[in-house]
Amino acid sequence: MDTIALRNLRKLEICSADITDDVVSELTAGLSVLEVLFLSNCLLLKCVKISSISLKRFTIVGCYKLEKLAIDAPNLVGFSFSIEFKLVPSVNNDGDELKPALSIINVHDHCDAHLFAWAQFPSIEWFIKLYELLVRTNVFKSLEMCGGDPDYEVIVDKDHLRRINIGTPYKLKVFKLFRTCDWEREESSLAGFLDGLFWVCHPDVLSIPTSFQNATVELILGILKEKVRCWKDPLKGIEVEVVEFSRLLSYSSEVEIRLRLSW
Repeated sequence: MDTIALRNLRKLEICSADITDDVVSELTAGLSVLEVLFLSNCLLLKCVKISSISLKRFTIVGCYKLEKLAIDAPNLVGFSFSIEFKLVPSVNNDGDELKPALSIINVHDHCDAHLFAWAQFPSIEWFIKLYELLVRTNVFKSLEMCGGDPDYEVIVDKDHLRRINIGTPYKLKVFKLFRTCDWEREESSLAGFLDGLFWVCHPDVLSIPTSFQNATVELILGILKEKVRCWKDPLKGIEVEVVEFSRLLSYSSEVEIRLRLSW
């Protein structure tokens, strides 16, 4: 691709376009002053490598056919990765793999990365792979998670968890529970989900949007208080605060409840 005509381009947004892996690689390598790249719903992307000295912010959302993503951008300070993570059989028959595979080759030391994961069928194996991704990449500061199949019951055996040593839980600044489908009406599923979550990571803040029913918020608080001494690394305290913020795409505001967790 001839990028000479775009040589002064600093911001590039590509949405719902039939672009290929090679085109993205050529654009990021050829645009020497590109600082912001936004990719959305590009369903032909499968194995993408981002290589750029100038890139500072990169967002990729809704590219559901993506299998591999590698990033080599030493000046990248902002990264948002929103994708459906799936456990798929390994080609080497050595267990399941989390797809898409993400490889962070080089980013800025203070890169602030946000991960959005769709937990369609969370299980102990799914949480282990999530933990491996967080630890291996070591860039994500915030995690937002959405529940999947409403008919799926989340079962996490705490005795099984105690027999598996995965190391120190990953430190997060913020975990946001975006949506839980019917989990929010099932205390056992929600409790199982929180067991798996706090087994692999320790967020400083648990954020709950007030779009959830009050009963759901009360249920979460009840589970936290009940289990506060049951986890591998018990919670030392919970502080509740209400935060109001403006939505980016409208003049309305949204309120969320933030639980500050002391570990």
